Amino acid sequence: MSNPIHVAASLLVGFVVAGFAPPSAYNPGQISDARMAAIVKCTKAAYTRYPGDTYEQHRGRYLAYEECMEAAGEDP
Repeated sequence: MSNPIHVAASLLVGFVVAGFAPPSAYNPGQISDARMAAIVKCTKAAYTRYPGDTYEQHRGRYLAYEECMEAAGEDP
């Protein structure tokens, strides 16, 4: 059974972290159409280039996604 103090501390940390997150991180309505298009395009390209579920393929997808997003002028 969880200690109520641990639960309260966890909630407090969660609220503090959420308070420092940029608005677009928790409100997808603020993502521009261009950014959303880049996210979809880059995700699809990364999964096409590196299908599968191994560590190397996950890493390859991340690097391909990051490269694509930077080429689109967006932060990954």
